[in-house]
This record gives sequence, structure tokens and C-alpha cells, in this order.
Amino acid sequence: MKKHVNPAHAGRTFDALRGLGYDFNSSVADLIDNSITPRVGSSEVNIIFRKEFNKFKNKDRFVLKIIDNGSGMDNDELWNAMTLGADVDESYTKSDLSRYGFGMKTASLAHCQILSVISKKNGKVSGYKWDLNRLVGKKNWEMYELDKLEINNVIEQADIDLGNTWTIVLWNDLFQIEKDYNSYKSAVASENYYYKMIAELKLHLGMVFHRFLD
Repeated sequence: MKKHVNPAHAGRTFDALRGLGYDFNSSVADLIDNSITPRVGSSEVNIIFRKEFNKFKNKDRFVLKIIDNGSGMDNDELWNAMTLGADVDESYTKSDLSRYGFGMKTASLAHCQILSVISKKNGKVSGYKWDLNRLVGKKNWEMYELDKLEINNVIEQADIDLGNTWTIVLWNDLFQIEKDYNSYKSAVASENYYYKMIAELKLHLGMVFHRFLD
């Protein structure tokens, strides 16, 4: 019997994982849940959902950021966190989103084309991103390491004071939200859609995390 390595097709695998049924509110809640586990230990989590100027598209585009002040990740830990089906340690419980190494990636890439995660630990900052736009038609699993300029740009747009340890989860190219927002015939209707999303997200997070808010 002869053994052959037959890796999954990267682009099509991510497309398939999008069918797991993550809606916007539950995806954001799952990422927040990751931030407040005892393993991460965040005392503060900031959620930023807004339009920002995209110099590559030359117009405002929606972004979502989850920024926590938890323990952070070093380069190896972040690489592992960004790997599909990565090994996890015994500190993960059955209810943890990333127990099987899929949660953070699938929850995010169900809604965005570009997932970037930047983290600081032990005085060092690391950053990686999945860009599904670059995986179209490709079989290779090509993940990108962010350079210093890209990392600094994300940090500058965080708009909050970052401490000694932190993690930023960033969604860019929110394809379905952009499509729905632009489907309205008037700017007022589009803005109403956006503010309705915010109201529904706040309501959902309030119900999920009421024990912490109380």
C-alpha cells in the first residue's frame, strides 16, 4: 500500500465551513466568550462595529473589532490560534469556542473575507491574517504574517488605550453586510439597517452575558 498526502483545497474548505450556521450576533458573542475565559482573563472587552476609510477600496467599508486586555499571545500561540484544527491544551473546556481549533476562524470568516488577529505578550507584538480573496481557486493554505507597518496601522485605529497585554480580532471585507447595506435605495434606509444591527447585537450580548453585566 502506497501512501499519498492529499491536503484539502483551502479556498473550498473555507467556503464549506461558512455553511455551519453562524449568524452575526452569535459569532460576535462567541469571540467575546473566548476573551473572558479564565485562560485569557480579560477584564475589559471592546466591540467596535463601524465604517472606516479603506485606502485600497478608496471608500468607507465596514469593520468589526474585538479588543480585549487579556493575557495575549506570543508568536507561536497566535500561529496556533490561527490554524484550523490546531492542537489545544487541557485548559480548554467542553464549552470553549476553540476547543477543536475551528471556532474563532469559522465564526469570523462566516462574515468577513479577511480575518486579522494581532496580540501582544511579553513585550512583543505578533499578527497574522487569513485573506479569502487570495485563496480563490487555490489549494495551498496561505496565511499571511503582518508586517510592522500593517500592525501599527491596526493599533493606531484601535481608538483605545492598549495595556501591556492584549488581543485585537479584526474583520475586514464584511461581504454580506456590505451587500445588504448597499441594497437600500436611500442613505437613510441604509443607516437604519446599520443602527438596527447595532441594537440587535446589544440586545443579544446583553442576554448572553447578563451574568457579567449584573
